[in-house]
Amino acid sequence: MKKISFLVLFVTLLTLGFSSCSSITGEDELTGYIPGDAAMVMKLDCKKLFEASDVKVDGDKVELPSYMKKWFNNDEVETLSKLNNKLELDKVFMAINGEKDVIILVRTNDFDGLCKMLEEDNDPVKKSQDDYTVYTSDNFTVAVYKQKYVFVKNSALTIADFKTLVEKIKKNPLSKYPALAQAVSTDDAITFAMNYEQYMALLPQFGTGAIVPASDYIKGKFMAGNINFVGNKALFDGELGNIDGSPVKPVASMDDINIALLSYVPEDYNIVFAAGKVTMTDNDYYDNLVKYSLPQLQGFVSMMRPYLESIDGSSMMAFRIDPALATLGFNPEYFDAILMIHMPMEKIREAVSNLMTAAGMYGLPAAEISRDMYAVTYGGITIYFGASDGYLAISTQPVSATHSPEFAKYFVNRKSAAVIDGSCLKGLLPFSPFAVMQSDGATEFKAEVTLEDTTDKFIPALMQLAR
Repeated sequence: MKKISFLVLFVTLLTLGFSSCSSITGEDELTGYIPGDAAMVMKLDCKKLFEASDVKVDGDKVELPSYMKKWFNNDEVETLSKLNNKLELDKVFMAINGEKDVIILVRTNDFDGLCKMLEEDNDPVKKSQDDYTVYTSDNFTVAVYKQKYVFVKNSALTIADFKTLVEKIKKNPLSKYPALAQAVSTDDAITFAMNYEQYMALLPQFGTGAIVPASDYIKGKFMAGNINFVGNKALFDGELGNIDGSPVKPVASMDDINIALLSYVPEDYNIVFAAGKVTMTDNDYYDNLVKYSLPQLQGFVSMMRPYLESIDGSSMMAFRIDPALATLGFNPEYFDAILMIHMPMEKIREAVSNLMTAAGMYGLPAAEISRDMYAVTYGGITIYFGASDGYLAISTQPVSATHSPEFAKYFVNRKSAAVIDGSCLKGLLPFSPFAVMQSDGATEFKAEVTLEDTTDKFIPALMQLAR
């Protein structure tokens, strides 16, 4: 079964560094064989990726460019060549369902040839009945329905299991939800749609039980997106949608970011988030935020609500994370942070008073270092908090509007945005990303990530893990 599983590995690797084009198409026939309750569905267009990455395809021969040859051995290249003419690689769908199962779906245009190739690999067990053919080996299944629809599943299936799976999907296919089906049928190299409710229910199974929905706002919604690659840049476009196809009501509206606020960020800070004034349009948002928070966080969320509702201008959060953190462990001298929130002065003074009270309760009296600005020191870390130019400021260094950071250009005319210089992560990751993310604060999201050292470091490391 290595022949099919290798296809998935190869396609995933290709998407990490190359380019493709984008356009909207109609719903694809294969969406009729994808579970309608899938937590996430992804479509890969391998042929576009081949063209973009200089992979030469001639009949049943596939020739890799020189920089790829060091990643794959001869057997893997031969497998790819055989698969190329037996599967319609322009549309490879992957779905994750509520049981954490992964289903891969692709059409075959050479059923007999595919069967012959599978029977040459690892002596799989073959079962066939009516429209159903199943090959199993090592808890891995390749199953074909009507000699056309190829299902690859990460578990062993009997003929009866496969029949049950197909009938279950046909009763509730993705095509039953046109908005979702069309979202994953675009003509991009990679497209995906994530059903929020199904996805959030799935997360605890992966050991991420701390992640919970923050609002009823996610019910009945999905996030769709596409990923394209230009050189070593990954470009992501995404937006929220309602599964029933109705327009999405945004949870908030936002003004543009106040660029002047970024002058408080020192030049050596490498992670910066900023947002314009937020006006809530979902009146129940904060009630639901408390309702769906973890029990240990509900008190904190309730306490913060008056301040969150009082924000009447831009806010910003920035960090300086030294690369030494990755190798030496946490040390205060390698980490700095700034949080600034624009709100009415009376709210700022109320917040400062509460912070001083909290510090006193822990035996950490606050020292006044200037008008409306205080400092608390504990364990070698000094926290500064108070009012600065109409902002509530909390930081590990005294704030000063004296900087002109180069990254400010990424925030111009944005509702909210983040810039992350991945050089601080070099010790943790085999590559160094520089990311720019932005949002209109309501339904649309964009991101651009530059992947440095992708070819020589990241992809070989990922392949080693996958094998």
